[in-house]
Amino acid sequence: MTKPKNGSEVTLDRHKMAAILLKAILLSKPLIASKEILKDHIFVGNEYLAIEVALSYLNTEFETLLLMNKVLDEYKEARQKLIDSGEYSDIKNAYILLPKAMSCSTPYLNIVARNFWYTSDSFREIADRDDKFDKDLVRELSVNVLDYSDRFFLLEQISLYKCGIDPKSLQNINFPKNGIYVGE
Repeated sequence: MTKPKNGSEVTLDRHKMAAILLKAILLSKPLIASKEILKDHIFVGNEYLAIEVALSYLNTEFETLLLMNKVLDEYKEARQKLIDSGEYSDIKNAYILLPKAMSCSTPYLNIVARNFWYTSDSFREIADRDDKFDKDLVRELSVNVLDYSDRFFLLEQISLYKCGIDPKSLQNINFPKNGIYVGE
């Protein structure tokens, strides 16, 4: 929850929450690679964990949205047809459609994780070049929550449209105070 200037509480949407989870993991780097791995490879474990956790959260919220709007079965059927056609990756228990790369066979999540690593590496190089840069601030700026919130929103919108569901037809989720939706 956030409190705008007028004092009322506003719940952050699922896209912003997913982006905040992503950034928290990218900045905290909870996984550590051995020196042996690092001498010959780049380690994208934290980046992969971040995108997996963010998408897991988003998928859970998205599934609830589909369930509450009584279109979950319709969506699942259309999603499976798209996966069977080979156009999208089959990520177990995922509702958000993830595209397949057009120029290589690398899975989408691996591409995203690697891109996060290269972005943070580029920012690290900038900070290391000059002492006047605040290294923590540079790291903090390497991931824009609103930018990734928008990307999650677009993935969700594309998924809905590809499955024949107009996003405008869905009602927003209004969870009770305890934050748990148990269905009808």
